[in-house]
Amino acid sequence: MLVKRIQPLVLFLILLQLIFSSCQKTALESPIYIVDSTKAQSAFSLESMNATFYNDLFTRYGNGWTGGDATYSVPLPDGRVVWIFGNTFLDTVYANRTRPYSNMIKNSFMVQDGSNFTTLYGGTTSDPVSLIDTADPNQWFWPLDGTVSGDTLYVFFSLYHQIGNGAFDYTYVRTDLMAFSLPSLSLRSTQTVSTNLSIRYGTCVYEDGNYLYIFGDEKNSFTNYVHVARVLLSNLRGAWEYWDGEDWTSAPPEISIGRIIKGNQPIEVSPEFSVFYADGKYRLVTHQDLFGKKIFSYESSSITGPWSNKNTVYTTPETGGNIWTYNAFVHPEFDSAGFHLLSYNINSLNPNDLFTNADNYRPKFIWYKYY
Repeated sequence: MLVKRIQPLVLFLILLQLIFSSCQKTALESPIYIVDSTKAQSAFSLESMNATFYNDLFTRYGNGWTGGDATYSVPLPDGRVVWIFGNTFLDTVYANRTRPYSNMIKNSFMVQDGSNFTTLYGGTTSDPVSLIDTADPNQWFWPLDGTVSGDTLYVFFSLYHQIGNGAFDYTYVRTDLMAFSLPSLSLRSTQTVSTNLSIRYGTCVYEDGNYLYIFGDEKNSFTNYVHVARVLLSNLRGAWEYWDGEDWTSAPPEISIGRIIKGNQPIEVSPEFSVFYADGKYRLVTHQDLFGKKIFSYESSSITGPWSNKNTVYTTPETGGNIWTYNAFVHPEFDSAGFHLLSYNINSLNPNDLFTNADNYRPKFIWYKYY
């Protein structure tokens, strides 16, 4: 595992280091709110604003991570935060935001300590490889969500296999739970936890009571549906239970029965989504799938649903050519003054766009708030 130290690019961020590293519930942005009254439905309303601090923080130029997607985050007991990325660009971005043509690795960690970042990946500076690599060049791991238990960071990783030459010619194989020792973040063990080819568990996780709830996405034609399993927090390597629409069972239920519903219909989600508790309700936030720009929110009094009150949280403004946005994710550990930090990914159907403008492949951040 190769470690590279990155210094922040914007000098004023240093002044915010103590606030940021302590993760206090203190606003890090000026409270200049943009109220979109068209998003108000029934008792729901929302304010949103650009998360300038985080957008500046992830506008990077070199010495490690300079672009990626997925954008999961897990707070560590010592105050650091692990940002977990899938496909990742490393090193140079020029002042005009172009980058030289180079390969991406399949996964990486960015470890945040105050306003400093450390990029974790494998190989060498001149020949980097994924942090979690495979012996088969036609297989790779993409990371999912994670949690901390005791002195261990647990992260779900999904294994994929290349089946053709196209950008989307790959197939899902299984999900592994990987344990990283703290504070070193060295890989300690790997355990296969799901070989269900219909549902990719680990898309997001949420700790509630004695359990870690493990949400999964079921790919059904052009639609993704939600499923959930759970495992005791005291034994994350133990046996799972699965929600069958009415109760928890030791065996996975029939696919159509286990889908999480809104009313009488299953919720449609993107391949990554968030479930968390805020403002007296469980919240599920998901990007509109199939190259959509809208980000939706649902609410429920139970973590298993049923879910209701679908509303638009945000509509991503990125436009032009082949640019698209996807996989919105909420980062509750950074909640500030009632606002929730949300990231989404930017990409292009034209690979050349990722080199002519590095901002075409990076996370973007906003603050939003329920009322």
